[in-house]
Amino acid sequence: MFGRAPLRAPLDSTIAGGASQLAAYNAQQLEFDSIASRFAAGGYKVKDLLTSFVLSQWFRAGAATGMTASRAQDLADVGSYNLLLPTQLT
Repeated sequence: MFGRAPLRAPLDSTIAGGASQLAAYNAQQLEFDSIASRFAAGGYKVKDLLTSFVLSQWFRAGAATGMTASRAQDLADVGSYNLLLPTQLT
């Protein structure tokens, strides 16, 4: 949907950047769970699913400003990268 694969949990969160990667992974999983719950509760309407994606923290993270270096690392793989065209979604 967003042109990149979902984040993977780091194998070792004690290495440099591992804690940030784990935090980003956990936040993304919570967001996906929330989107999935709303999609199911709303009767599986694709329009509502797409709206949830666009309004999600993951989609909007690319516009974050005023971040520390640590926070920038947390958000390195978050946000829209290359959104897929409608023809690519089929």
